[in-house]
Amino acid sequence: MKFKALFALALSASLLTACFGGSVGDSYYAFKSTTNGKWGMVSPAGKVLFDEEFKDQPTDIVGGMFLARTGKDNMWQIYEASSRPSTASDESFKDIFPFTEDVTLAVKEEGNIMIIDKQGKEVVTLEKAGADFVGYARPFSEGIAIVGTSAGYGAINTKGEVVVKPKYCWLSSFSDGVALGMENKYKEEQDPENINLSVIDAKGETLFTIKRSKYFDIKGEFHNGLLPVCKKDGNEQKWGFLNKKGDEVIKPTAKNAAIGDWNDAVYVFSDGKQWGLKSASNDDVLIRCKYDALNFADKDGSLLWAGERNHREYKWSLVNRKGDVISKEAYKGYKIFNGDFAPVKVSNTEWVVINKNGEEQKMKADINTLGGFSDMPEAIFSQRLSAALGRKGRSNNWAILNALEGFAYDQTEGVGDMPDEEEVDPYELELENLVYADAYDGFVNIRSSASDRGVVIGKFKNGREGAKILGKERGWLLIDYKGVRGYVYSKYVSSRPTDPVFVAVDGHWMKGTWTDGSTKYILDSYGGLTVIHPDGQKGKGNWQLAAYDVILQATFKGGETETKRLPVDMDNNRLGNLRRR
Repeated sequence: MKFKALFALALSASLLTACFGGSVGDSYYAFKSTTNGKWGMVSPAGKVLFDEEFKDQPTDIVGGMFLARTGKDNMWQIYEASSRPSTASDESFKDIFPFTEDVTLAVKEEGNIMIIDKQGKEVVTLEKAGADFVGYARPFSEGIAIVGTSAGYGAINTKGEVVVKPKYCWLSSFSDGVALGMENKYKEEQDPENINLSVIDAKGETLFTIKRSKYFDIKGEFHNGLLPVCKKDGNEQKWGFLNKKGDEVIKPTAKNAAIGDWNDAVYVFSDGKQWGLKSASNDDVLIRCKYDALNFADKDGSLLWAGERNHREYKWSLVNRKGDVISKEAYKGYKIFNGDFAPVKVSNTEWVVINKNGEEQKMKADINTLGGFSDMPEAIFSQRLSAALGRKGRSNNWAILNALEGFAYDQTEGVGDMPDEEEVDPYELELENLVYADAYDGFVNIRSSASDRGVVIGKFKNGREGAKILGKERGWLLIDYKGVRGYVYSKYVSSRPTDPVFVAVDGHWMKGTWTDGSTKYILDSYGGLTVIHPDGQKGKGNWQLAAYDVILQATFKGGETETKRLPVDMDNNRLGNLRRR
């Protein structure tokens, strides 16, 4: 099967900063007081729920519960949000999603995907959706979860009942009461002009279709009744908005070279170089394009974080819709406001809290590291599908359908054996004119122009999922990666698939001198490596993240080479047995 990227696949909505109705009375983030300390929980206002409890980072609290890898063999366990965290269940899980509903999806070390309650008890097992084998699921969003079956992608409710028949070769998560899907009949279609994208409701009924012949691209999912869409005139991209009737409520225009955050009142836009703010009702400019980045700071977009870049570092200031600066300082990082407060990063090892007037609040605990990323899966897989795909194939949406279709064929033919990983080829991609990210830190920035000064509009991740080459310019490639079109530096791509990276490691954290007590390993922030042995012999090479490890490769003057593959342990500030000097 041949596949060409058609639209960006929007996975689940953010699971962070969600409110809940439990006895704790607030939302909480995972945090550490010291670099080498254990994890606790702190509210957006700086209130500590507990401290120094977990070695591995737990998830933020969602639905009055959180998850942490503390079980046997580092399995996930369910915890209630309380000042003395205790497990809500004796069960542990290989993969699980946070409780955005009263139930969630999980899978044990062996077996099928299940819907479970907050005590970890099985509500229903998703062996099949109708007559079709289920092997893949994404988190519940608005009470509906996307599942992958041997007949295609469909959706279920919290009782495991099928609400959208599995007839799609691509299906987004539900947002604003609708989802976007591409029916199976288009799976083999090579001409984008002949493809329609369906906008469906929670009953699986098609509300209207988006014609690829009319719209070159879309962004994300519906939000506040609006969906960003793009038309193309030559190489010029024009962005606007559709409503849920399919009407163009804001006509695509070249003045909108890209669109960022949006709601029904305001939206962030780019002129191709910098970012500003417009009214969503009359399209008037509220803030001219003068920032290197601009993001909503609260849920309604009444405040925004304006980013200005100095070399490779951003400084963030809090501004209102008129562009007036509210914060007294510019910060190295931020969280969005949850209620009246937002944590902000003042240095690499310190966070504080500000209110909506930009005033810093006195903290009740030292915050060295604030959570946000944890190794929660974007999708979970049954044992059978997981064995077929292997870890490396999970990023490829089409590989999943291929494997599931193979299971359906096996069952029809009466072959019950689980296929070995090497017998399944989940990477049937069109190799002609495809490139793959091959960056030392796991991803390449996709930029709006062929320059380091171009606005970052996406990330091209290392892995088996390629990007189509659309053009070349001065050492840069114009690519299409999952619907995002922009430029990547050609030095950081490969003609062959690469290892995906499953750890979130900042390249700047890797930079520095590491030792095993006698030999020095000096890593720079561009993937360069210098090795100095105790006798003064020096080697040069590079470092690169691959899956869960960092690979160090160096060549010495006499031609000898040294290669190390070491696990990354950020909590303990280690690369394998190497420690930061």
